[in-house]
Amino acid sequence: MKTKRMGLQEPAQKLGYYLSMENTREPIGNATRWLTEAETAARLGMSRKWLQKNRLTGEGIRFAKFGHAVRYSLADIERYEAVQLRLSTSDIGIIQ
Repeated sequence: MKTKRMGLQEPAQKLGYYLSMENTREPIGNATRWLTEAETAARLGMSRKWLQKNRLTGEGIRFAKFGHAVRYSLADIERYEAVQLRLSTSDIGIIQ
């Protein structure tokens, strides 16, 4: 009998939560829409490679994995866009 090896995120996801990088539990059931990597890159005007690099380094937008498929919550994309706003070139923005 084969047993499935659970990743760290899976038990929390079964409860309807996403463990963020800060190990806080945030509900994910309220996401109105999930965008693909290509849709997210097009919306931001960035390349898919840029998104892939940011996933690897833990920077950028939070993402979810559904099997092998990577998806970005529209709410998280909009939150990321809002944080990027600046008033001038010397403005460092919101410190996270």
